[in-house]
Amino acid sequence: MQLIQVTQTGAAVQLSTTPIMVRVLIIQNNAAAACHVGDSTVSTTKGIQLAASGAANSILYIESPVESINIAQYYTIGTSTQLLDVMYEQ
Repeated sequence: MQLIQVTQTGAAVQLSTTPIMVRVLIIQNNAAAACHVGDSTVSTTKGIQLAASGAANSILYIESPVESINIAQYYTIGTSTQLLDVMYEQ
């Protein structure tokens, strides 16, 4: 497993600017406020909402039998300067 941290800016932020093909993708909200994860059109009202850190629904888990998940296709939006942990396995 590898870990990258994504800093929220208040606008949509790409999880990785470089394509990274993975088999397992785990996204955890480490922030005190909720955030959203989705495609390039993610907004504060669109996408999968991850609750604030510590809540049961603060984690998104995606798995594929082959390396078919491209981290660069995922975006997040949340409160500026708050962190999102992205763990993946290739």
